[in-house]
Amino acid sequence: EVETEALVGLVDGLGELVLEAGEDQLQLLDFLGRLNERLSHVQSGLESLGAQRAEGSALAEDLDQSLRRQVGDMQAAVSGAVDLESLKQSISCRLEALLDGLEEQRSQREVRDQALSASLQQLSTRIMELEREAEVCRDQLNEQRREALRDPLTGLANRTAWNSEVQQALERRRQQPGELALAVLDVDHFKQVNDRFGHLAGDKVLKLIADIIRRRMPAGGFLARYGGEEFVLLLPGYDLPGARPLIEELLSSIQSCPFHFKGERLPVTLSAGLACFGPEEEAADEVFQRADLALYRAKQLGRNRLVVDGLAES
Repeated sequence: EVETEALVGLVDGLGELVLEAGEDQLQLLDFLGRLNERLSHVQSGLESLGAQRAEGSALAEDLDQSLRRQVGDMQAAVSGAVDLESLKQSISCRLEALLDGLEEQRSQREVRDQALSASLQQLSTRIMELEREAEVCRDQLNEQRREALRDPLTGLANRTAWNSEVQQALERRRQQPGELALAVLDVDHFKQVNDRFGHLAGDKVLKLIADIIRRRMPAGGFLARYGGEEFVLLLPGYDLPGARPLIEELLSSIQSCPFHFKGERLPVTLSAGLACFGPEEEAADEVFQRADLALYRAKQLGRNRLVVDGLAES
């Protein structure tokens, strides 16, 4: 049996993927062109099946009318018979014609059923091919979407993914109020690392910092590389007193980690600013700005430290 409902659902799912793909839509043109061609074949197959079913209905109608005519002729022969011998001969001829007609109808039906079965098999094969191609396309789109939300150097979420996650966190908070903290971390004197040791060393530092923070992130927390040497953390369930020791421990871990490049130790520290969403609904940009101002204050106070929003110094 042809899974037409599954095909419709499949195509609908592809349509949603295309709408979500954004700039990746150009990469779908080739597949969608082939999909359109395959669907045209499927449509032609369905039309052919419809024609064959209509032909079968016409054959059945012809058979019914033929049977009625033959029975009517036999009834007329019985009514008009003048003797038994002529009646037997007439009925025998009518029955022979009727059997011939039935045989012809059976033969036509067999041919039609074979053609219908072949068409169904061909159509099912085409639909299975479409399903396989659509699954490959869906996997490729999902992978492209994941890559579009990942920072290629550190493997962390990028700024686009961060913006999306913050909005989702705020929506969850509207439905179920709770604490939500936000921290901004920045590598101290990162330009000096690049100038002194080169950009390869700078890239290595960023990757190591990302790995250290990632391993120490609490369950439910979200970490992203915001840009350059800046990282951002979103901490659901944390208020300022709860998030403060977590961020301080992260800074201490970075400071004590032995960074080396070509046999020479690189001193690496972070500065951080921490803010928390208040009880009233507040835009993410506003909280980020408060955390960023706290980070700026940490830089002014000598770096390698955390400043909490609303406090003079950590």
